[in-house]
Amino acid sequence: MLAALETGLVDAVQVVYNVFDQAPEDVLFPAFEKHSGMYHAGPTRVMRIEHGQLRSLLDVLASATRDRDVNRYLRIADVLSALDREHSTREDRIVYAMIDAALGARAVELIACGALARAV
Repeated sequence: MLAALETGLVDAVQVVYNVFDQAPEDVLFPAFEKHSGMYHAGPTRVMRIEHGQLRSLLDVLASATRDRDVNRYLRIADVLSALDREHSTREDRIVYAMIDAALGARAVELIACGALARAV
């Protein structure tokens, strides 16, 4: 664990999380909101709030890494792991199911376009 902290791995994890996580917020969520009319409330709003919470916890992990504070790192890592597990379950079982029902094959097209746009 200490070796991972010293490598700066937390920053790499944060980058991977942010790259992966932005596709739903930037592409799928707006399309679903337009289709459903749920702009300021509903499942995508909850997911955005939770994404912000996860990003904040990743920032705290990065800070703990820079400060070499192993105890804080381990405490936050446990919280982050539990929150992410619960969040992912809700997102997969509820939100993506709703998006799939609302958008169908269009959701796949939007994901592919979003991934291509980020790659350029």
